[in-house]
Amino acid sequence: MWQSRLVDASKGQPVDGNGCGGSQKGEIAKLDEMRRIDRSGRWDYDEVDVTDFLIAQFKPGDIVDAFDSDQNRFVTAELLQTPAPDDAKNHLEMKWQVVCKKTWKRFETKHLRHGTDFFEKLLGVFGKDSLEKIVQDATKLKVKSIYESRLQNGMLSLAVDFDLTCIQERHQLRDAVLGDDLVVSLNDALEKRGFTEQLAVDNTVFFQQYAASLLTFSQLTDHQTEKLKELSRYLHEDVHLSAPAGGGKTFLAVRHAMNKLRSSSKGKILFISPNRPLCFHFVHWLLMHARSSLPKVSRNKLLQRLVFMHAPYDSFTRAQIAADSYIVLEELKAMPDDLVLAIFDEAHAIFRTNQGIFQEVHAQRKLVLSDRSQSFLLENKYPEMRRVHLTEVVRSTKRLVLGANAFQLQDEPITCLGTTGPPLKSFIFESPKGVDHDFFTQFADHTVKALWFIMCTHPSIRLDRHVALLVPDEEFYRRFRFHLEDRLEAAFAPSYNIHLISFEDSLRFLPETAHQDRKRDELILDWDSNATGLEILFVVCIGFDVEIAGELDNFTRARLYHAITRAQLQAIVVDRLVQGGWLAYLTTLKLREMTFRLGDAESEINEDAALRIVMDSWW
Repeated sequence: MWQSRLVDASKGQPVDGNGCGGSQKGEIAKLDEMRRIDRSGRWDYDEVDVTDFLIAQFKPGDIVDAFDSDQNRFVTAELLQTPAPDDAKNHLEMKWQVVCKKTWKRFETKHLRHGTDFFEKLLGVFGKDSLEKIVQDATKLKVKSIYESRLQNGMLSLAVDFDLTCIQERHQLRDAVLGDDLVVSLNDALEKRGFTEQLAVDNTVFFQQYAASLLTFSQLTDHQTEKLKELSRYLHEDVHLSAPAGGGKTFLAVRHAMNKLRSSSKGKILFISPNRPLCFHFVHWLLMHARSSLPKVSRNKLLQRLVFMHAPYDSFTRAQIAADSYIVLEELKAMPDDLVLAIFDEAHAIFRTNQGIFQEVHAQRKLVLSDRSQSFLLENKYPEMRRVHLTEVVRSTKRLVLGANAFQLQDEPITCLGTTGPPLKSFIFESPKGVDHDFFTQFADHTVKALWFIMCTHPSIRLDRHVALLVPDEEFYRRFRFHLEDRLEAAFAPSYNIHLISFEDSLRFLPETAHQDRKRDELILDWDSNATGLEILFVVCIGFDVEIAGELDNFTRARLYHAITRAQLQAIVVDRLVQGGWLAYLTTLKLREMTFRLGDAESEINEDAALRIVMDSWW
């Protein structure tokens, strides 16, 4: 089941409570000060009591949205009585007498706003069957039901439940919402029926649910089902599972781990990753799956059976969930002696720097997960064990997969279940040599252009935790952040309150609390190694290119491939023009406005180009 929310876009902001905001109070204080200083009278102003304004806005008999403190939510109600005009003057709370239209309960409330019968009228004129058909025609997806509902902030909305059975349908709905197909079809139908109101999708709610659905989705593709059965046949062996980026290897590892936890009430699972953020992501994924597979087990009790280890691989931790849904890692004194399974996620990154860790970890069984393209030249460093290969990409779009092909080394064919998606977008600029200040300022300027591009292409979406700005390393991050913060302030304030956070910060809280009532847009800014194993809707790859020469060839190629494949929907490249670099070819490309055909695009890809460059320098 999938739920999307449609809200009445013609209504203004709600009137919640009374009085002036902080900035308004500051303005009034300044006016009072200037009136005292300047006796000429030029600073005189009229004072209007807000009580008079609010009482004039609401009359007995009006249909309003009233906050019921007993239910901790807004309800549709009829206004019975307004506050007495003298209440505010006597410093009494303004309370409104209302009656709930659904339960006929009478109560007092301090918070109300203008109500609407729009959705009731909409359902009455169209009927649910007709509305369902409009939505189905726009999305090409099966609709289970449409009904009146409320958003988390209490605003009335129309909820649509979709019956989505596979990952492709989730991607299809995402693209329909981003492309405005759904809203355009509904508003065209409204206009033909004489409605002057307009509908809009609440994208904040939609993409919050979209992200959660990717964690909770349990339906395997046929290919994944086959590979999970293969893993189950090797329960008494160590297994190496390899896949292209976005192939779902961690997803299968979660399923495999859940099978282990269900089959026995004893023993622990060790999850090893090259960074802390991936540990938090694994916690999210496991807990979301446990809701359906282990519903009677509490979160902290389940987490007691998990142990974590990350670079520099010198300690063990366990996770706990604090009262505010905050994930806390607590260090353990030693490696547990009852490990039934050890999972080495992103093993190509782990074994590149620490081959001995495989033998140092003592567990009944070990599961190694690797990206084949990232580990092509590391094959002789992996321990001998049973091999299982995933060759199907489920996370990314077809254009992302083909764009990343320019930097991958694997030569085996892969398939992609994603939608077509938008093309790779690049902002390549020429930079003067030897001037570091101008260098990072230019990067910041073009990064802002990339953000404006996302906002203009998808004007109804919030950037909040849907965009990751990836840079090559920590040194670049430290020097770039200062310039970027200045440019963000100049370009977006005060209309947008943008705050930069890391991947680790973004994953510290469980998904159900990550977006609640946040008044600012949080953009992820981090360096590439901290994004290992993670994914996000939009990725902006900043400053990765270098001139192709010597040992850096494979390292730079791998980072470019990795950064691009962190995107679920679109990757954007921001870089200076490097003659003889990996990205120089982008300056010669021009987008052809034509229908995307996978076969034609594949025929234009030189699959051996990256391999030839790397192998020539390697040998």
